[in-house]
Formats: sequence, C-alpha cells, structure tokens
Amino acid sequence: VKDCSRALPAKQAGIKSAVCIPILINNNVAGTMDFMTSELLTLSNSRLEVLKQISQIVSNVIDRFETIDYQINIASDVSVSLAQSADALDMLSQDILMNADETANQAQTLSSASEEVNVNFNEVVNATEEMTASISEISKSMQQAAAITN
Repeated sequence: VKDCSRALPAKQAGIKSAVCIPILINNNVAGTMDFMTSELLTLSNSRLEVLKQISQIVSNVIDRFETIDYQINIASDVSVSLAQSADALDMLSQDILMNADETANQAQTLSSASEEVNVNFNEVVNATEEMTASISEISKSMQQAAAITN
C-alpha cells in the first residue's frame, strides 16, 4: 500500500503483510483493527470472512456499549428529575399540612366563638323571659292599683 501513513514505518519494521479491518458504528468508521506480520501471506477468502465477522462483532459490542452509556445518562437525568419532583412534592405536602393545621386552629376558634355566642344568646333569652315576667307582674300590679283607685 502506497497511500497509508503507516506503510513506511511498517516496511522499516520488517512488515511484509498487513490487513486493516474497519470498525463501523452507525455506518461510520470509528476505528480499525490492524493485523501485521513479518511473513509474506496471501489472505484466503475464509480468513477474510472470519476477520469481517470479528469486525462486525466488535462493532456491535461497541455500539451496545454506546447505547448502554446513552441509556445510563437518560436514567441519570430521569433520576435527578424524579428527585427534584420528590423534593417539590415534599415541600407541597408540608405546605398542605401547615394549611391544615391553620384551618383546624381557625375551626377551633370559630367553634369556641360559636359556643360563646350561644351562651350569650341563651343569657339574652333568659333575661328577656325574666323581663317579660317582670313586665307582666308590673302590669298586674298596675291593673290592681287601677282597680283599687276606681
């Protein structure tokens, strides 16, 4: 090979035969597997097929690792998002509990005030009944006094 940047150093190192098999990821060359020897060899079709299969297996494994890495990154992002959502829900539940406590306190205050109004109302009713009885007695006394003076 004349146009390979490694041809001259390989020749100087005594390399007589070399095979370069590409590693493809998404149909793009991601790297190569280079096999070199100091013996002059002719590559048989069966050996070429085996090298192609090895290349395909390595390409698939690298692709799987990249897919797994991508999925791990997505899982990490989802985990962070879930943690943030959990924090937000925790804060919301704390707000709801505080509001529930405040509402319970207000309901207790309202209940106490209602009881006090009821007691005061009963006192007014009793006072009105007593006043009515007193007016009725005064009225009888006036009628008796009027009957005596007539």
